[in-house]
Amino acid sequence: MTSRERTLAVAASAVILIGGGGALAYQFVLTPLWEKQAAADALRAEVEDLEAKARTVAAARVRIAEAKRQSLPPDPNLARAEYKFLLERLLKTANIKEYKFSPDRVLEAKAPAHPELRPKQPAYTRLEFTLDAFNADVWQLADFLGAFHRVDLLHQITTLTVTREDRVVETRNGLNVRLVIEAIILDGAEPRASLFPVTNAVAAAGGNPAALAVARKPEAVRGLTPAPAAPVLSPRNRDYSYLAWKDIFYGLLPDPKKPTPLSVDKLTDVVLNRGEEKGAEVRVRLRGDGATGATVTATAAGALIPPGPLKVDPKTFVVSVPPIPYEDTPDDASSTVSVVATTPDGQSATGKFAVSVAKPKEAPPQPPALDIAGFIKLTGLVRRSDDTVLAIIHDHANPYRYEVTAGPARVEVVKYKPAGGKSRVAAEAWRKDRDYEHPDGVLAFADDISGTKRTFRVVAFEADGLVLSEAVRAEPPKEAPKGPRPPRPKQGPAAPLSALTGAAATAAPPPVFYRWGFGKSLKELTKLTPGEAGKVLKRVADGGPLAAAPTGG
Repeated sequence: MTSRERTLAVAASAVILIGGGGALAYQFVLTPLWEKQAAADALRAEVEDLEAKARTVAAARVRIAEAKRQSLPPDPNLARAEYKFLLERLLKTANIKEYKFSPDRVLEAKAPAHPELRPKQPAYTRLEFTLDAFNADVWQLADFLGAFHRVDLLHQITTLTVTREDRVVETRNGLNVRLVIEAIILDGAEPRASLFPVTNAVAAAGGNPAALAVARKPEAVRGLTPAPAAPVLSPRNRDYSYLAWKDIFYGLLPDPKKPTPLSVDKLTDVVLNRGEEKGAEVRVRLRGDGATGATVTATAAGALIPPGPLKVDPKTFVVSVPPIPYEDTPDDASSTVSVVATTPDGQSATGKFAVSVAKPKEAPPQPPALDIAGFIKLTGLVRRSDDTVLAIIHDHANPYRYEVTAGPARVEVVKYKPAGGKSRVAAEAWRKDRDYEHPDGVLAFADDISGTKRTFRVVAFEADGLVLSEAVRAEPPKEAPKGPRPPRPKQGPAAPLSALTGAAATAAPPPVFYRWGFGKSLKELTKLTPGEAGKVLKRVADGGPLAAAPTGG
């Protein structure tokens, strides 16, 4: 055998040894190891699964125990009564005073909506309660809902209906609320005599006997509030004030009212009459914070009534002022009464009123007399055959009649009044008023009833009326100013009035001239301008009062 062949043989033998050894190692070493590893992994996974299931069962037991604690008592009658006591306590805490419960009922359980622990055995029983609250406000409703959702029980509100009474005068508490509530009794809940189980704090404080004693008294357990194991819907640190401020039923809540300091309304001054046995009473009215429950005192000072404290009614705050003590008390004597109001917390307010003597009563002023100028009318104006002109004036308010007769140089005024006879002819007759005494040409209207008192002078007759003049009351002469006297004006041409009445007439204020048209009243006189009056006076001075009288008869 050559060296080459020996080398190949050695290499072949090595390959056979290595391959066979590997096959034997794979078959008898590796394969059993891998199988044991797989079995160990399977066992480990099974252990982990069982541990997870054990943890789930343990957690479920905690939740089941918590749910059973949150459940209502298994006795339906006891559960109904105790749950109503709870709702009433929540209503009173929220200051809701008007409410009513409708008959509660047990709701029917239907599969598959309600799980069953075994055939025809539901996992829980549902109790339904219907509550109606009246005349509540949104803040009371928020308080009730917040307290309701802090109670650690298996219950919920299924229906909430809020309506408002829309009245003419209504405050913010006109809400009517209807609540439909469901509560659950879990199957397997531990029997107890109260709505809540006795907390561990009672047992920790008083031991097991104390816990057993409290558990036998439902009224003692009603005041207990167990700490919830899970977060509740309405935690105590949550602010619900925005519900009331942004009231969806009555609008935004107004800003808080600023404090109003105590004050005393203005007091009425007192006037005492002489000779009266009783004095006077003054009511003191208070405003602001502390007005209710305040005390009022009054003290007099001065010369009219005795100084010192006065009697004050503690309920009505009426101050009694005594009468005038002496008949010879001066008319100008007076007193001042100081009033002090004090609140229970020490705030005070003051007020004053005066007391004086009544003055003698004066006669009431007479009402102004009626102006009858509109009832006095110029109703006739005719020329007679004897060359005289007659003007007839009727006073329909009294009634009177005036006849103004004018000749070429004289004007006569005669006043007539009804004759007053019983017969029809006498009743329609007129007689001369002998009390009417005035110079010629003077037309005077005056009586004791009306306020129309005017005196005219008949200046001229015209074709459609009369021209009258009325004197103006002279004003008192003014004091001459100091200093040099102004130069006197030069004498001009004489005025018609001066030529007609003389220089004495011009010393007084010039009269006012009017034209009284035919058919018009005394109230409708037309005032003449100085130029028109001058023309009339010139015509009268040239031709007499009949210069422009009517020509027909």
